[in-house]
Amino acid sequence: MRQLEWNNRIGIFGTSRVGKSYLKDYIVKKYDKLDKRRYFILIDDKMSNVLELYKDGFYIQEITQDNINANFNLKKFIKYHEKVVFLVNGFVEQKEIHSFLNKLAAVVYTLKDSLFVIDEAHQFLPQGKYEPVNIKKLQRGGAKDGIDFIISTHRITDVSPDIVSLLNVIISFRVNEPNSVERSAEYFDQFYNPENKDLIDPDLDQQTKNRFKELLKSRNPEYIIRNLRNREFLYADLPEGIQEITSSNLLS
Repeated sequence: MRQLEWNNRIGIFGTSRVGKSYLKDYIVKKYDKLDKRRYFILIDDKMSNVLELYKDGFYIQEITQDNINANFNLKKFIKYHEKVVFLVNGFVEQKEIHSFLNKLAAVVYTLKDSLFVIDEAHQFLPQGKYEPVNIKKLQRGGAKDGIDFIISTHRITDVSPDIVSLLNVIISFRVNEPNSVERSAEYFDQFYNPENKDLIDPDLDQQTKNRFKELLKSRNPEYIIRNLRNREFLYADLPEGIQEITSSNLLS
């Protein structure tokens, strides 16, 4: 993933316990370490997903049914803490989550210079009635103001198609659900003709490279996506036309 640059709209997809949270945390920490953004705003629904960020100094603000409508100044709050995880309790009604996310996205848009991350995105960016309009505006218009955007969820089909259509980096870990496999495979068309491209990450150990060579013999990205091991993933940089199979075991 040496080609990963900034001003990204990244989608990370895969079943449970395949390494999505590890990779998401790695990208967030890389942004932080390189001081690429001033503000870090994350949305999640499980404390276990953000423990590593908490250890790194991120402020955890729980959002519950009791305080989601509280009248406090989100902009001042984020400017004060700079690195914030909003942990949304699972018992908050969807319409209130929708309202909160719209308000938060509008604030981030004015702050600029931010990394905005939504984990468990199927909980927060569903299709239909409660699609947060301001999230799409932020995703579409924020790049020119230095706002990067990451979503992570189990299946690409769980998220609003409008959100997915604005992503410029697709990362797929193992997926089993047929519709999601088919949808994800569309982004990895180079794997139909693997001999035409250097699709295997050159930094991998030889054993992993050999395994990936066997997978590529299928000439079928759907088969590859179904048969990835934990921490293995396909990567597509859509603007650059770069596709790759790799593993987050390389990352530290």
